[in-house]
Amino acid sequence: MQSELHSFILWENAIPRSKQIIDHLKKKFEICRIYQMVWPENKFADNLKRFYGITLAQPLEKESICGNGPFLLIIILDKNPKHGKRKTSLGSQTVNTNIYDQKMEYRKILGSGYIIHSSIHEKEANHDLTLLLGKNIEQIKSIII
Repeated sequence: MQSELHSFILWENAIPRSKQIIDHLKKKFEICRIYQMVWPENKFADNLKRFYGITLAQPLEKESICGNGPFLLIIILDKNPKHGKRKTSLGSQTVNTNIYDQKMEYRKILGSGYIIHSSIHEKEANHDLTLLLGKNIEQIKSIII
């Protein structure tokens, strides 16, 4: 099975627990890069709408929960991806279960589903990385792998 790149985002309100999450991610995956990202505060809700698309019904509510300050983008490499069905906000989907299950564990640890995000399949990873870094997943792979 081919390795997969994925993204984890720790929104501002998850930053206080970032060391714990990053240390845990290191045990499960290879961390390729960590970026501190900043969106202008007055454009944060608009950027959330662009990032999440139609799945985000209440961008201002999301912003108030996740924060609108600097956040972390963590690019990881899953060297042993496993795929299966999981119930997502868009219904049942085939996802990388290693990534999806880890995200759900972190959401329990953090006490909120809204302050951490991860891609759950390569299509979403490509979307996230293209939007945040201006490079598609293949371009990023060529740089960091």
